[in-house]
Order: sequence, then structure tokens, then C-alpha cells
Amino acid sequence: MTTLAAVARAIVPYEGERVHGATLERNEIEATAEQLRSVPVATRRNLPGMEPKRADVIVAGAELALLVLDHLGANGVVISDRGVRWGLALDLGRQP
Repeated sequence: MTTLAAVARAIVPYEGERVHGATLERNEIEATAEQLRSVPVATRRNLPGMEPKRADVIVAGAELALLVLDHLGANGVVISDRGVRWGLALDLGRQP
């Protein structure tokens, strides 16, 4: 999702601070997925915001994101640049 957000917003070089907390609306994910789908992997590797090692799986990731939005009945998603451990630590800090 972070790479999808970076590509959607053409964030070069990648800046976690700009990605973290960004909201991607469904239409933005759909447009980015179409852009990615329409070009060969070799071209995808060079798109602004693309992590080259993810160029071969990013279309599938975008499609999965859209399926999850459908399943949840959501119109968008808030992107986190943090890992699961960060979230767990944050959650533990909130407990009494």
C-alpha cells in the first residue's frame, strides 16, 4: 500500500512522512491500478514512486486493495508507513 500511495502521488524519492497518514480514495486506487496495468513490468520499474522490486506484484496488490475495499464497503484507505510492531507498541501504550 505504501508503494501504491507513492506511485499515486509520484513521491520521489520515497518519503515515509508523506506516505504515512495519506488517504487513498477508491477512484485514486482504480486509476493507479489502470496506469500500472497498462504498462509492461520494465516500464513500471521506472515510474515515479515505484519500488523497482515491487513492479511485478503491484498490480495484484492494487487489485487486492480494491477487493478489500469492496468487502468492507469502504471508499478509501488511510496508509500507514509503520509496521505491525509499531502499532502494537502504540496500542500497549494506550492500555490502563
